[in-house]
Amino acid sequence: MENELEKRQEKFSSILKNKKVYFYLFLAIMILALIIRLYYFWHYKAQPLWWDEAQYLWRARDMARGNWFVSGWNWDSLLFEGVVSPHKPFLIIFVGAFFYLFGLNGEIATKFFMVLISLAGIAFTYLVGKEMYNKKVGLIAFALMSTFYLYNFYSYRIETNVLGAALWTITVFLFWKGYIKKPDRKYMLLAGVFMMLSVMGRTPMAMMIIPILLTLLLKERLMFLKNKNFWFFALGNMIVLVPYMIWSQLTYGLPLALATEWGFASGLGNVGANVNIFYTYIQFFFTTYLNSPLKILLILLIAGLIIYIFNIAIGFDIMIKKRDKKLIKTLFMLTWFIFPIIAFGFWLDQFEPRLIMVVFPAAFIIIGNTLMKGYNYFKKYSKAISITILLIIVISSMGVQLKQGDELIKSKGNSYLEVKEAGLWINQNSNPDDVVFSNSRPQTMFYADRENIGFHKKAVRYNSSLEGDDRYLSEKEFEEMAIEKKAKYLVISVFEPYPTWAYNYAKENPTKVTPVMGYFTDEAKTQPTLVIYGLTFT
Repeated sequence: MENELEKRQEKFSSILKNKKVYFYLFLAIMILALIIRLYYFWHYKAQPLWWDEAQYLWRARDMARGNWFVSGWNWDSLLFEGVVSPHKPFLIIFVGAFFYLFGLNGEIATKFFMVLISLAGIAFTYLVGKEMYNKKVGLIAFALMSTFYLYNFYSYRIETNVLGAALWTITVFLFWKGYIKKPDRKYMLLAGVFMMLSVMGRTPMAMMIIPILLTLLLKERLMFLKNKNFWFFALGNMIVLVPYMIWSQLTYGLPLALATEWGFASGLGNVGANVNIFYTYIQFFFTTYLNSPLKILLILLIAGLIIYIFNIAIGFDIMIKKRDKKLIKTLFMLTWFIFPIIAFGFWLDQFEPRLIMVVFPAAFIIIGNTLMKGYNYFKKYSKAISITILLIIVISSMGVQLKQGDELIKSKGNSYLEVKEAGLWINQNSNPDDVVFSNSRPQTMFYADRENIGFHKKAVRYNSSLEGDDRYLSEKEFEEMAIEKKAKYLVISVFEPYPTWAYNYAKENPTKVTPVMGYFTDEAKTQPTLVIYGLTFT
């Protein structure tokens, strides 16, 4: 009986030694990831757009209509003019414009593009893990990334964090392949292209040049400046950057508008003022990000980070003097994981879980490497049991993450539905030159396809001293502008903040407005979430 068991264990081990098994596992996980994404895409492809999504698509549609360079942005404007702010990433807007230009449904096509980008991101997580460590580490990271709840949730929205993270992961693969493993100008040129594409896709991704620069300095000191491969990397960046600079100059009057005011550089003044935000990101790893049975993913990540930091601490002089490749790799992974958390934790004055999306390919690679270290240690006692435990950890964690993502996707599937329906109603009940007042500005502009004016006096970030109703138009200013613009509708809702007077405007001015459409939370229609008023005084 014991011999029979040993034979089966040996047979199982021989299967794992077959190189083809890794390809089959990769294929199986990729198919699973594809099925998951196609399922949610099909069911949620028409979910209402959020603020940023509507901004991107409105601008994309506007560009496809011929307004490639004239956005209407006015740096000194007292009011938002309904355009996409200069700091908004260009890439997703350009992609949407491309789809609109060729007569496709820009919204659905761009969402499907995000699904493809999501798949590319998880596939390159495997490739990075394989190149930096081995196939087993890559497969573990690949599997965990494929069902990671946050990545899965944002894969069906026109959202730049998934885009930036995926493009950065591709950059890491190309850089490691073409600079660390074996010098190759082709890979370095492409690494530069994807590096800048990641910045165009998500502006703060510019900070991710730091892990690359550290690696260059540690490997070659300043001699990397004489390395032609580095200049191919720089050339790749310029291939993407120069066309953007031309477009930015023609559109905004500045060659690097994405780096101004609302861009990444604007947040540097907040560094050191947001310790609580940084703490919240750390806390979220313990409570939400890495949910798994017995917190095993969190434990593996912490153990891996401790090992990495310990190795750097005791081998720092070796890394500096002897340019140890293993330690340089360890520092690269640490920087990739830690730096964005520090940057967003201390830079921004608000916490958003999605903002550090870029760290999770690194997190799962670190987890995969730690798990394999444990497996390699315990397999000498029982390979079969060690493999079983490893599979249980990975598969059960994938299940928990998939369930968490499913709940989040379903809970947010109809968010802002009333704003979408109101915009579509306005589109059907107005003329193209009609004007609407609403603080759900991008969504109203996109769905209604009408000029929309908000109630803000000026961009809050341009004048942070404004508080309360001082941030908004007064009742008199609203009426004067409504008459000047000959506005047709006023939209009041619970989805965005309004000046205090606006909530009571209809009640106090029954001769000036008429309710024409409403959306309610109850069947008795006593609790409105959004009301469209026809303006009778304009």
